[in-house]
Amino acid sequence: MLAEALMCGTPVVSFDVGMARELIREGQNGYLVPRFDAKSVAKRVFSMYSSGIGSFDTPFEIHQQVAEVFSIKSWKNKVSNLVTL
Repeated sequence: MLAEALMCGTPVVSFDVGMARELIREGQNGYLVPRFDAKSVAKRVFSMYSSGIGSFDTPFEIHQQVAEVFSIKSWKNKVSNLVTL
């Protein structure tokens, strides 16, 4: 759901696990919080609702950033690096 929300241009709050580390640009398209830290999630969600999303990148910019991560060129480079190892 993280990737889907970002592809729609919606800022997110996520635990610092998996693809979240690669997809989220802190303060630009969302926030990462420590794994299993529910209080941090609540604080970040509250701050997003309090201050609004005006401080984040535009929905178009958020979409473009994530689309780049999932692009064929990006995955080709990742696979090439794995094969080289």
